[in-house]
Amino acid sequence: MPLSDPMHLTITELSARIRRREISIREIVKLCLDRIEALNTHVNAFVSRVEAEEVLKTAEQQDLLISRGQRVGHLHGIPFAIKDNCWTTDFPTTACSPIMKKYRPPMDATVVSRLRGAGAIILGKTNMHEWAYGATNEKSLFGAVRNPWNDKHISGGSSGGSGAAVACGMALAAIGSDTAGSVRIPSAACGISGMKPSYGTVSRYGVFPLSWSFDAIGPMARCADDLSLILGIISGRDDKDATCTSAYSYTPACAKQNFKGIRLAVPVGNFFKRAPEVDSVFKTAIGEITKDGAVIEEVEIPRIAEAYTAWSIIEGAEASTYHAGFMEKSADLYSSGIRVQLEVGRCISAVEYLRAQQYQTLFNRQLDDMFSRFDALVLPTLSVVPPLIGAGKLLLGGKEMSSQEAMIHVTWIANLGGLPAVTIPCGFEDGGLPVGLMIMGKKYADSEILALASRYQLLTRWHEKSCLPSLLK
Repeated sequence: MPLSDPMHLTITELSARIRRREISIREIVKLCLDRIEALNTHVNAFVSRVEAEEVLKTAEQQDLLISRGQRVGHLHGIPFAIKDNCWTTDFPTTACSPIMKKYRPPMDATVVSRLRGAGAIILGKTNMHEWAYGATNEKSLFGAVRNPWNDKHISGGSSGGSGAAVACGMALAAIGSDTAGSVRIPSAACGISGMKPSYGTVSRYGVFPLSWSFDAIGPMARCADDLSLILGIISGRDDKDATCTSAYSYTPACAKQNFKGIRLAVPVGNFFKRAPEVDSVFKTAIGEITKDGAVIEEVEIPRIAEAYTAWSIIEGAEASTYHAGFMEKSADLYSSGIRVQLEVGRCISAVEYLRAQQYQTLFNRQLDDMFSRFDALVLPTLSVVPPLIGAGKLLLGGKEMSSQEAMIHVTWIANLGGLPAVTIPCGFEDGGLPVGLMIMGKKYADSEILALASRYQLLTRWHEKSCLPSLLK
Protein backbone atom coordinates (compact mmCIF):
# COMPACT_ATOMS: atom_id res chain seq x y z
CA MET A 1 0.00 0.00 0.00
CA PRO A 2 1.59 3.31 -0.99
CA LEU A 3 2.78 5.70 1.70
CA SER A 4 1.29 8.55 -0.33
CA ASP A 5 -2.00 7.61 1.30
CA PRO A 6 -1.28 7.45 5.07
CA MET A 7 -5.00 7.24 5.81
CA HIS A 8 -4.86 3.63 4.69
CA LEU A 9 -2.23 2.66 7.24
CA THR A 10 -3.10 1.91 10.84
CA ILE A 11 -0.71 3.03 13.54
CA THR A 12 0.25 -0.60 14.16
CA GLU A 13 1.00 -1.12 10.46
CA LEU A 14 2.96 2.11 10.27
CA SER A 15 4.93 1.30 13.41
CA ALA A 16 5.92 -2.09 11.98
CA ARG A 17 7.18 -0.44 8.78
CA ILE A 18 9.12 2.09 10.82
CA ARG A 19 10.79 -0.67 12.83
CA ARG A 20 11.71 -2.51 9.64
CA ARG A 21 13.02 0.79 8.24
CA GLU A 22 10.78 0.48 5.19
CA ILE A 23 9.43 3.95 5.96
CA SER A 24 11.23 6.82 7.63
CA ILE A 25 9.58 8.93 10.27
CA ARG A 26 10.76 11.97 8.36
CA GLU A 27 8.75 10.84 5.31
CA ILE A 28 5.62 10.35 7.40
CA VAL A 29 5.91 13.71 9.10
CA LYS A 30 6.66 15.45 5.79
CA LEU A 31 3.49 13.99 4.27
CA CYS A 32 1.41 15.27 7.19
CA LEU A 33 3.04 18.70 6.93
CA ASP A 34 2.33 18.81 3.20
CA ARG A 35 -1.33 18.00 3.87
CA ILE A 36 -1.51 20.73 6.49
CA GLU A 37 0.08 23.23 4.14
CA ALA A 38 -2.26 22.32 1.29
CA LEU A 39 -5.56 22.01 3.18
CA ASN A 40 -5.50 23.80 6.51
CA THR A 41 -6.29 27.27 5.18
CA HIS A 42 -9.53 25.84 3.83
CA VAL A 43 -10.45 23.19 6.43
CA ASN A 44 -9.22 25.27 9.40
CA ALA A 45 -8.29 22.25 11.53
CA PHE A 46 -5.05 23.53 13.12
CA VAL A 47 -4.85 26.78 15.08
CA SER A 48 -1.15 26.55 15.98
CA ARG A 49 1.56 24.22 14.79
CA VAL A 50 5.23 23.48 15.05
CA GLU A 51 7.71 24.96 12.59
CA ALA A 52 8.38 22.50 9.77
CA GLU A 53 12.18 22.56 10.20
CA GLU A 54 11.88 21.88 13.91
CA VAL A 55 9.52 18.91 13.62
CA LEU A 56 11.47 17.40 10.72
CA LYS A 57 14.60 17.58 12.85
CA THR A 58 12.75 15.74 15.61
CA ALA A 59 11.67 13.11 13.08
CA GLU A 60 15.26 12.65 11.94
CA GLN A 61 16.37 12.16 15.54
CA GLN A 62 13.73 9.48 16.01
CA ASP A 63 14.85 7.82 12.76
CA LEU A 64 18.37 7.74 14.15
CA LEU A 65 17.15 5.88 17.24
CA ILE A 66 15.44 3.31 15.01
CA SER A 67 18.66 2.79 13.05
CA ARG A 68 20.35 1.99 16.37
CA GLY A 69 17.70 -0.51 17.30
CA GLN A 70 16.15 1.81 19.87
CA ARG A 71 12.50 2.79 20.21
CA VAL A 72 10.96 5.31 22.59
CA GLY A 73 7.58 3.58 22.83
CA HIS A 74 4.57 2.19 20.97
CA LEU A 75 3.90 5.56 19.31
CA HIS A 76 7.48 6.19 18.23
CA GLY A 77 7.36 8.67 15.34
CA ILE A 78 3.56 8.78 15.04
CA PRO A 79 2.26 12.32 14.26
CA PHE A 80 -0.50 13.52 16.64
CA ALA A 81 -2.73 16.57 16.89
CA ILE A 82 -3.95 17.90 20.24
CA LYS A 83 -7.21 19.74 20.95
CA ASP A 84 -6.59 23.33 22.01
CA ASN A 85 -8.00 22.89 25.51
CA CYS A 86 -5.15 20.53 26.50
CA TRP A 87 -2.12 22.20 28.04
CA THR A 88 1.08 22.11 26.00
CA THR A 89 4.32 23.84 26.92
CA ASP A 90 5.41 24.33 23.30
CA PHE A 91 2.11 25.78 21.97
CA PRO A 92 -0.43 28.26 23.32
CA THR A 93 -3.54 26.70 24.85
CA THR A 94 -6.41 29.03 24.06
CA ALA A 95 -9.62 26.93 24.20
CA CYS A 96 -10.27 28.96 21.01
CA SER A 97 -11.40 31.88 23.16
CA PRO A 98 -10.08 35.47 23.12
CA ILE A 99 -9.80 35.24 26.91
CA MET A 100 -6.95 32.71 26.69
CA LYS A 101 -5.48 33.98 23.43
CA LYS A 102 -1.90 34.25 24.74
CA TYR A 103 -1.95 31.63 27.49
CA ARG A 104 1.18 29.49 27.73
CA PRO A 105 0.73 26.63 30.24
CA PRO A 106 3.49 25.89 32.77
CA MET A 107 3.40 22.16 31.92
CA ASP A 108 1.88 19.57 29.61
CA ALA A 109 -1.47 17.97 30.34
CA THR A 110 -1.04 14.42 31.60
CA VAL A 111 -2.46 13.03 28.35
CA VAL A 112 0.09 15.01 26.33
CA SER A 113 3.03 13.96 28.51
CA ARG A 114 2.00 10.30 28.18
CA LEU A 115 1.85 10.60 24.40
CA ARG A 116 5.28 12.21 24.30
CA GLY A 117 6.59 9.51 26.62
CA ALA A 118 5.41 6.88 24.14
CA GLY A 119 7.29 8.61 21.29
CA ALA A 120 4.45 10.53 19.62
CA ILE A 121 5.34 13.65 17.64
CA ILE A 122 2.98 16.53 18.40
CA LEU A 123 2.37 18.57 15.25
CA GLY A 124 0.16 21.25 16.76
CA LYS A 125 -3.12 22.27 18.37
CA THR A 126 -6.51 21.85 16.76
CA ASN A 127 -9.51 24.12 16.43
CA MET A 128 -12.49 23.60 18.72
CA HIS A 129 -15.84 25.11 19.62
CA GLU A 130 -15.13 27.98 22.03
CA TRP A 131 -14.41 26.56 25.51
CA ALA A 132 -15.70 23.18 24.23
CA TYR A 133 -19.20 24.52 24.86
CA GLY A 134 -20.84 23.51 21.60
CA ALA A 135 -21.19 20.61 19.18
CA THR A 136 -20.88 22.32 15.78
CA ASN A 137 -17.40 23.94 15.89
CA GLU A 138 -18.85 27.04 14.24
CA LYS A 139 -17.98 29.28 17.21
CA SER A 140 -14.23 29.70 17.62
CA LEU A 141 -11.71 32.51 17.92
CA PHE A 142 -10.20 31.08 14.72
CA GLY A 143 -13.41 30.53 12.74
CA ALA A 144 -15.43 27.45 11.86
CA VAL A 145 -13.94 24.07 10.95
CA ARG A 146 -15.19 22.74 7.62
CA ASN A 147 -16.17 19.16 6.96
CA PRO A 148 -13.56 17.44 4.73
CA TRP A 149 -16.29 15.49 2.90
CA ASN A 150 -18.28 18.60 1.98
CA ASP A 151 -16.89 21.97 3.01
CA LYS A 152 -20.33 23.55 3.14
CA HIS A 153 -21.16 21.38 6.15
CA ILE A 154 -20.00 21.49 9.76
CA SER A 155 -17.27 19.24 11.11
CA GLY A 156 -19.14 18.60 14.34
CA GLY A 157 -17.66 19.61 17.66
CA SER A 158 -16.37 20.52 19.98
CA SER A 159 -13.28 18.57 18.85
CA GLY A 160 -13.91 19.47 15.21
CA GLY A 161 -10.32 20.38 14.37
CA SER A 162 -9.08 17.03 15.65
CA GLY A 163 -11.68 15.15 13.60
CA ALA A 164 -10.91 17.06 10.40
CA ALA A 165 -7.15 16.74 10.89
CA VAL A 166 -7.28 12.95 11.11
CA ALA A 167 -9.80 12.66 8.26
CA CYS A 168 -7.49 14.69 6.02
CA GLY A 169 -4.35 12.79 6.96
CA MET A 170 -2.85 15.89 8.58
CA ALA A 171 -2.11 13.66 11.58
CA LEU A 172 -2.43 9.93 12.16
CA ALA A 173 -4.36 10.45 15.39
CA ALA A 174 -5.60 13.19 17.67
CA ILE A 175 -6.85 13.89 21.16
CA GLY A 176 -10.26 15.37 21.93
CA SER A 177 -12.45 15.96 24.96
CA ASP A 178 -16.02 14.72 25.37
CA THR A 179 -18.70 16.19 27.67
CA ALA A 180 -21.79 15.46 25.61
CA GLY A 181 -20.24 13.73 22.59
CA SER A 182 -17.43 16.11 21.62
CA VAL A 183 -15.07 13.31 20.56
CA ARG A 184 -17.71 11.12 18.96
CA ILE A 185 -19.68 13.82 17.13
CA PRO A 186 -16.81 15.15 14.96
CA SER A 187 -15.43 11.63 14.52
CA ALA A 188 -18.76 10.51 13.06
CA ALA A 189 -19.21 13.70 11.02
CA CYS A 190 -15.70 13.44 9.56
CA GLY A 191 -15.76 9.69 8.89
CA ILE A 192 -13.19 8.49 11.44
CA SER A 193 -13.23 6.50 14.69
CA GLY A 194 -13.40 8.10 18.14
CA MET A 195 -13.64 6.94 21.73
CA LYS A 196 -15.15 8.39 24.89
CA PRO A 197 -13.65 6.25 27.68
CA SER A 198 -15.38 5.38 30.95
CA TYR A 199 -15.43 8.31 33.38
CA GLY A 200 -12.13 8.52 35.24
CA THR A 201 -10.19 6.27 32.86
CA VAL A 202 -8.01 9.03 31.38
CA SER A 203 -6.60 11.89 33.45
CA ARG A 204 -8.07 15.32 32.82
CA TYR A 205 -5.22 17.13 34.54
CA GLY A 206 -4.13 20.07 32.41
CA VAL A 207 -7.32 20.16 30.34
CA PHE A 208 -9.64 23.17 30.64
CA PRO A 209 -12.89 21.79 32.10
CA LEU A 210 -16.44 22.25 30.89
CA SER A 211 -18.32 20.04 33.35
CA TRP A 212 -16.29 18.03 35.85
CA SER A 213 -19.09 15.47 36.28
CA PHE A 214 -19.01 14.53 32.59
CA ASP A 215 -15.69 15.54 30.97
CA ALA A 216 -13.66 12.71 29.41
CA ILE A 217 -10.48 12.77 27.31
CA GLY A 218 -10.42 10.40 24.35
CA PRO A 219 -8.50 9.37 21.24
CA MET A 220 -9.51 9.93 17.62
CA ALA A 221 -7.98 7.84 14.82
CA ARG A 222 -8.77 5.95 11.66
CA CYS A 223 -9.80 2.65 13.23
CA ALA A 224 -10.82 1.03 16.51
CA ASP A 225 -7.54 -0.87 16.82
CA ASP A 226 -5.67 2.43 16.86
CA LEU A 227 -8.04 3.79 19.50
CA SER A 228 -7.33 0.76 21.65
CA LEU A 229 -3.57 1.19 21.30
CA ILE A 230 -3.74 4.89 22.21
CA LEU A 231 -6.14 4.37 25.11
CA GLY A 232 -3.78 1.83 26.61
CA ILE A 233 -1.08 4.52 26.66
CA ILE A 234 -3.04 7.55 27.90
CA SER A 235 -5.20 5.80 30.52
CA GLY A 236 -4.29 4.90 34.07
CA ARG A 237 -3.95 6.32 37.55
CA ASP A 238 -2.94 9.95 37.96
CA ASP A 239 -2.74 11.45 41.42
CA LYS A 240 -3.19 14.91 39.88
CA ASP A 241 -6.78 14.02 38.95
CA ALA A 242 -8.97 12.82 41.82
CA THR A 243 -11.34 11.06 39.39
CA CYS A 244 -8.45 9.07 37.91
CA THR A 245 -7.05 7.33 40.99
CA SER A 246 -9.06 4.09 41.00
CA ALA A 247 -7.61 0.63 40.64
CA TYR A 248 -9.25 0.23 37.21
CA SER A 249 -6.69 -0.27 34.48
CA TYR A 250 -7.53 -0.47 30.79
CA THR A 251 -6.26 -3.58 29.02
CA PRO A 252 -6.70 -3.79 25.23
CA ALA A 253 -8.72 -6.77 23.98
CA CYS A 254 -8.43 -8.56 20.65
CA ALA A 255 -11.19 -8.22 18.07
CA LYS A 256 -13.95 -10.81 18.33
CA GLN A 257 -13.89 -13.75 15.93
CA ASN A 258 -17.55 -12.97 15.20
CA PHE A 259 -20.64 -11.49 16.83
CA LYS A 260 -22.07 -14.91 17.72
CA GLY A 261 -23.76 -14.82 21.11
CA ILE A 262 -23.39 -11.04 21.48
CA ARG A 263 -26.62 -9.40 22.66
CA LEU A 264 -27.12 -5.85 21.43
CA ALA A 265 -29.85 -3.38 22.35
CA VAL A 266 -31.16 -0.81 19.86
CA PRO A 267 -33.09 1.98 21.61
CA VAL A 268 -36.41 2.97 20.06
CA GLY A 269 -39.15 5.47 20.77
CA ASN A 270 -39.84 9.09 19.87
CA PHE A 271 -36.61 10.32 21.47
CA PHE A 272 -34.55 8.04 19.22
CA LYS A 273 -36.03 9.07 15.89
CA ARG A 274 -33.43 9.59 13.17
CA ALA A 275 -33.33 11.11 9.72
CA PRO A 276 -34.31 8.63 6.96
CA GLU A 277 -30.90 8.85 5.27
CA VAL A 278 -29.17 8.00 8.56
CA ASP A 279 -31.65 5.24 9.35
CA SER A 280 -31.01 3.55 6.01
CA VAL A 281 -27.24 3.34 6.55
CA PHE A 282 -27.70 2.25 10.17
CA LYS A 283 -30.08 -0.59 9.24
CA THR A 284 -27.57 -1.87 6.68
CA ALA A 285 -24.87 -1.91 9.38
CA ILE A 286 -27.16 -3.71 11.81
CA GLY A 287 -27.97 -6.26 9.11
CA GLU A 288 -24.27 -7.05 8.70
CA ILE A 289 -23.86 -7.50 12.45
CA THR A 290 -26.93 -9.75 12.66
CA LYS A 291 -25.64 -11.95 9.82
CA ASP A 292 -22.41 -12.34 11.81
CA GLY A 293 -24.32 -13.87 14.71
CA ALA A 294 -25.42 -11.03 16.98
CA VAL A 295 -28.79 -11.11 18.72
CA ILE A 296 -30.37 -7.66 18.42
CA GLU A 297 -33.39 -6.49 20.37
CA GLU A 298 -35.17 -3.16 20.34
CA VAL A 299 -35.59 -1.57 23.78
CA GLU A 300 -37.26 1.49 25.21
CA ILE A 301 -35.42 3.58 27.77
CA PRO A 302 -38.00 5.01 30.18
CA ARG A 303 -38.00 8.71 31.08
CA ILE A 304 -35.18 9.51 28.69
CA ALA A 305 -36.35 13.12 28.32
CA GLU A 306 -36.06 13.64 32.08
CA ALA A 307 -32.56 12.19 31.96
CA TYR A 308 -31.60 14.69 29.27
CA THR A 309 -32.91 17.51 31.48
CA ALA A 310 -30.80 16.23 34.38
CA TRP A 311 -27.70 16.14 32.16
CA SER A 312 -28.32 19.70 30.89
CA ILE A 313 -28.85 21.09 34.42
CA ILE A 314 -25.64 19.54 35.76
CA GLU A 315 -23.58 20.61 32.76
CA GLY A 316 -24.99 24.14 32.75
CA ALA A 317 -24.45 24.69 36.47
CA GLU A 318 -20.89 23.35 36.43
CA ALA A 319 -19.86 25.26 33.30
CA SER A 320 -21.18 28.50 34.79
CA THR A 321 -19.38 27.84 38.07
CA TYR A 322 -16.03 27.37 36.34
CA HIS A 323 -16.51 30.47 34.20
CA ALA A 324 -17.88 32.73 36.96
CA GLY A 325 -14.60 34.64 37.41
CA PHE A 326 -14.06 35.10 33.68
CA MET A 327 -17.66 36.24 33.24
CA GLU A 328 -17.28 38.91 35.94
CA LYS A 329 -14.14 40.34 34.34
CA SER A 330 -14.43 39.56 30.63
CA ALA A 331 -18.03 38.72 29.71
CA ASP A 332 -17.71 40.77 26.51
CA LEU A 333 -14.97 38.43 25.24
CA TYR A 334 -17.35 35.46 25.01
CA SER A 335 -19.31 34.91 21.82
CA SER A 336 -22.97 35.77 22.35
CA GLY A 337 -24.20 32.17 22.27
CA ILE A 338 -21.69 30.96 24.86
CA ARG A 339 -22.35 33.97 27.08
CA VAL A 340 -26.09 33.30 27.03
CA GLN A 341 -25.55 29.64 27.97
CA LEU A 342 -23.34 30.65 30.89
CA GLU A 343 -25.84 33.26 32.06
CA VAL A 344 -28.62 30.68 31.96
CA GLY A 345 -26.44 28.29 33.94
CA ARG A 346 -26.02 30.88 36.69
CA CYS A 347 -29.80 30.80 37.21
CA ILE A 348 -29.80 27.11 38.14
CA SER A 349 -30.51 26.74 41.84
CA ALA A 350 -28.74 24.39 44.25
CA VAL A 351 -32.01 22.50 44.65
CA GLU A 352 -32.26 21.93 40.89
CA TYR A 353 -28.62 20.86 40.68
CA LEU A 354 -28.91 18.36 43.53
CA ARG A 355 -32.17 16.94 42.23
CA ALA A 356 -30.55 16.47 38.82
CA GLN A 357 -27.72 14.55 40.48
CA GLN A 358 -30.27 12.36 42.27
CA TYR A 359 -31.96 11.64 38.96
CA GLN A 360 -28.58 10.83 37.44
CA THR A 361 -28.13 8.13 40.07
CA LEU A 362 -31.56 6.65 39.33
CA PHE A 363 -30.96 6.75 35.57
CA ASN A 364 -27.60 5.04 35.94
CA ARG A 365 -29.23 2.21 37.91
CA GLN A 366 -31.62 1.84 35.02
CA LEU A 367 -28.67 1.61 32.62
CA ASP A 368 -27.02 -0.98 34.89
CA ASP A 369 -30.14 -3.10 34.63
CA MET A 370 -30.11 -2.85 30.84
CA PHE A 371 -26.44 -3.86 30.65
CA SER A 372 -27.14 -6.88 32.84
CA ARG A 373 -29.18 -8.18 29.87
CA PHE A 374 -27.17 -6.82 26.94
CA ASP A 375 -23.49 -6.61 26.01
CA ALA A 376 -23.83 -3.20 24.42
CA LEU A 377 -26.16 -0.52 23.12
CA VAL A 378 -25.92 0.32 19.39
CA LEU A 379 -27.35 3.32 17.56
CA PRO A 380 -26.31 5.96 15.03
CA THR A 381 -23.83 8.38 16.58
CA LEU A 382 -25.64 11.30 14.95
CA SER A 383 -29.38 11.27 14.36
CA VAL A 384 -28.93 13.57 11.34
CA VAL A 385 -26.26 14.11 8.71
CA PRO A 386 -23.87 16.99 9.55
CA PRO A 387 -25.86 20.19 8.89
CA LEU A 388 -24.80 23.05 6.66
CA ILE A 389 -22.61 25.70 8.26
CA GLY A 390 -24.93 28.43 9.50
CA ALA A 391 -28.02 26.21 9.34
CA GLY A 392 -30.92 27.35 11.47
CA LYS A 393 -33.48 24.92 12.79
CA LEU A 394 -33.66 21.28 11.74
CA LEU A 395 -36.56 18.86 11.83
CA LEU A 396 -36.02 15.52 13.54
CA GLY A 397 -38.93 13.20 14.18
CA GLY A 398 -41.31 16.07 13.53
CA LYS A 399 -39.62 18.19 16.20
CA GLU A 400 -37.80 21.43 15.41
CA MET A 401 -34.35 21.79 16.99
CA SER A 402 -31.08 23.63 16.53
CA SER A 403 -27.96 22.11 14.96
CA GLN A 404 -26.47 22.01 18.47
CA GLU A 405 -29.40 20.00 19.83
CA ALA A 406 -29.38 17.67 16.83
CA MET A 407 -25.67 16.91 17.21
CA ILE A 408 -25.83 15.87 20.87
CA HIS A 409 -29.27 14.27 20.54
CA VAL A 410 -28.16 10.84 21.81
CA THR A 411 -24.44 11.14 22.58
CA TRP A 412 -24.96 12.75 26.03
CA ILE A 413 -26.28 9.43 27.43
CA ALA A 414 -22.75 8.04 27.76
CA ASN A 415 -21.64 11.14 29.67
CA LEU A 416 -24.54 11.09 32.12
CA GLY A 417 -23.85 7.40 32.75
CA GLY A 418 -20.03 7.67 32.79
CA LEU A 419 -20.08 4.93 30.14
CA PRO A 420 -17.57 4.04 27.43
CA ALA A 421 -18.77 4.73 23.88
CA VAL A 422 -17.01 4.34 20.56
CA THR A 423 -18.05 5.62 17.14
CA ILE A 424 -16.88 4.01 13.91
CA PRO A 425 -17.79 4.82 10.29
CA CYS A 426 -20.50 2.55 8.90
CA GLY A 427 -21.31 4.09 5.51
CA PHE A 428 -22.36 7.20 3.64
CA GLU A 429 -25.69 8.81 2.95
CA ASP A 430 -26.59 9.55 -0.68
CA GLY A 431 -25.03 13.02 -0.52
CA GLY A 432 -21.64 11.53 0.36
CA LEU A 433 -21.50 12.50 4.03
CA PRO A 434 -20.35 9.82 6.49
CA VAL A 435 -22.58 8.10 9.05
CA GLY A 436 -21.23 6.81 12.35
CA LEU A 437 -22.21 3.71 14.33
CA MET A 438 -22.01 4.15 18.11
CA ILE A 439 -21.40 1.21 20.45
CA MET A 440 -21.93 1.96 24.14
CA GLY A 441 -21.15 -0.42 27.00
CA LYS A 442 -21.38 -0.66 30.75
CA LYS A 443 -18.86 1.30 32.82
CA TYR A 444 -15.30 0.00 32.45
CA ALA A 445 -16.26 -2.21 29.49
CA ASP A 446 -13.97 -0.06 27.30
CA SER A 447 -11.96 -2.97 25.93
CA GLU A 448 -15.09 -5.02 25.21
CA ILE A 449 -16.80 -2.36 23.09
CA LEU A 450 -13.56 -1.60 21.25
CA ALA A 451 -13.25 -5.31 20.48
CA LEU A 452 -16.78 -5.24 19.03
CA ALA A 453 -15.89 -2.14 16.99
CA SER A 454 -12.76 -3.86 15.69
CA ARG A 455 -14.81 -6.90 14.72
CA TYR A 456 -17.25 -4.73 12.77
CA GLN A 457 -14.41 -3.01 10.91
CA LEU A 458 -12.82 -6.37 10.12
CA LEU A 459 -16.17 -7.83 9.08
CA THR A 460 -16.89 -4.97 6.68
CA ARG A 461 -13.25 -4.63 5.57
CA TRP A 462 -13.50 -0.94 6.33
CA HIS A 463 -9.70 -0.59 6.46
CA GLU A 464 -9.45 -1.73 2.84
CA LYS A 465 -12.00 0.71 1.46
CA SER A 466 -11.05 3.87 -0.35
CA CYS A 467 -12.43 6.40 2.13
CA LEU A 468 -10.94 9.67 1.02
CA PRO A 469 -12.67 12.96 1.78
CA SER A 470 -13.61 14.98 -1.26
CA LEU A 471 -10.91 17.54 -0.50
CA LEU A 472 -8.25 14.85 -1.06
CA LYS A 473 -9.59 13.51 -4.36
